[in-house]
Amino acid sequence: MWIKGPYHEAVAVGDWRQLEQVRAWMREGWQTDRLSVQVHVRGYEESVCLAAYDGRLCDALYMRKRITTPEGKTWAGHVGELPADLLSPIEAAVRAIGWTGGAEIEVLRDVDGRLWWLEWNPRFPAWVNGATLSGRNLPAALVRRALGLPDGPRVLSAQAEFTRVVLEVPVRSGMPLPLPAEPEHGQLGIHGKYGASLSAIVPMLVPDEPPGAAAPTLSPETEADLRATAAAVATPHRLFLPRTAEAAFGGLPTVAPVEGIALRYAYSLKTSPDAEYLMLARKAGMLAECISLLEVRRALEAGWRPDEIVLNGPGKWWPPTERAVDGLRVVFCDSVEELERLAGSGRRDGLWGVRLSPRSCLRHPRAYGEHHDWGWALARCRGILRGLGGSHRGCLWASRACHRPRGRLPP
Repeated sequence: MWIKGPYHEAVAVGDWRQLEQVRAWMREGWQTDRLSVQVHVRGYEESVCLAAYDGRLCDALYMRKRITTPEGKTWAGHVGELPADLLSPIEAAVRAIGWTGGAEIEVLRDVDGRLWWLEWNPRFPAWVNGATLSGRNLPAALVRRALGLPDGPRVLSAQAEFTRVVLEVPVRSGMPLPLPAEPEHGQLGIHGKYGASLSAIVPMLVPDEPPGAAAPTLSPETEADLRATAAAVATPHRLFLPRTAEAAFGGLPTVAPVEGIALRYAYSLKTSPDAEYLMLARKAGMLAECISLLEVRRALEAGWRPDEIVLNGPGKWWPPTERAVDGLRVVFCDSVEELERLAGSGRRDGLWGVRLSPRSCLRHPRAYGEHHDWGWALARCRGILRGLGGSHRGCLWASRACHRPRGRLPP
């Protein structure tokens, strides 16, 4: 049988001892006894993706899994119309609970052809883009119904099957792979059907909304953008929502100084380097945060001055064929050695920093920043900065894994 978590995660167990072990592990991870057990059924995994608004079905599709990962995730599938014998009960269920939003119903078809219900997930599944590629955009159908627009076309294309593709690329010698994760302690080395636990977010989960809670509403800007794009029925189709984006950038709250240090927002170019977003970020007074020399060039082309650009990350000097712009606002190093090289480079940036993760407080393998003894790193960074003769300011940062406050390195 399977033991399942309250929101996510399913682990197969073969006897009572295993069930008790997994139950204790899940209780600790999810901080609740709201667990369930389900009999194991030998069969084929199938799925229904649906969109509904105010208890009325907008559209629904049926998907038969063709390839799955070892964790049970869909890798390839065949998309088709919802069978008639499932359409009526699903419409009745949606109507009975007044469902609004996307949803996925997972079922198993056993070797005798009988369907077994597994679960109802209250969101669109990850494979919803596969349905979109087949010509049926369920999220768009939901938005159209919510805005009172005519329904879009419901004709499936000739490409009824989809698959995912993985591309392997060589690793650059100067940008090595991260260290392997530490092995699990105890007998439960595998988390089951859905991979790693989400227990880190349990404290942030909100309680169930009381019956009759007000449904979320669209902002006037988003509604105007969606109505303006109603004529776009081709799928998939990417659209820029100008009013929504401008309202989001314009609504940035004012940040008060912390311990006398003025704070300022920086826009991460890797989030979206599109010209529309860059223009809005500059208009909102944001700095440009870059992780490569190509992004620095992009920021300069968008109108940022060098002293409005922050450069960090392990690949900040890539590619070596690109001209390294001097006089940046901040350059953050990922090791003491990189800070030392920077100090001897003759660069005239406004601020240099180094991101370190002291071994004494690490909880996870390295992500950003070099591991060092904290006292040794402080002393060496102080010596490097003092050697500059006061020509640069220095700032010492610790990675988030450390959970220590970040602050300036004293002169």
